[in-house]
Amino acid sequence: LSASFIQDNQALTTHLDEREHHLKFCLETLSGDHRELLDGYYYNELSVRELSERNDRSREAIYKMLQRIRYALHQCIETKMREVEA
Repeated sequence: LSASFIQDNQALTTHLDEREHHLKFCLETLSGDHRELLDGYYYNELSVRELSERNDRSREAIYKMLQRIRYALHQCIETKMREVEA
């Protein structure tokens, strides 16, 4: 393998490690309800229907909440990444 390929791969790995670190931080900033919703959907693999029944909300509300949580996490991670670069 070429030296530039190895350097590019190392840089990408470092970048992804930083993003993962920031994701963990950002997850901790979520409210308990939002963390529970994410845990149910991503870790426990509950369907939106199951989440809507458990949370007494419509499916549309669950979809919208997940969308907003993902956006908030994205914004948080991007902010943290910019802070590191500064």
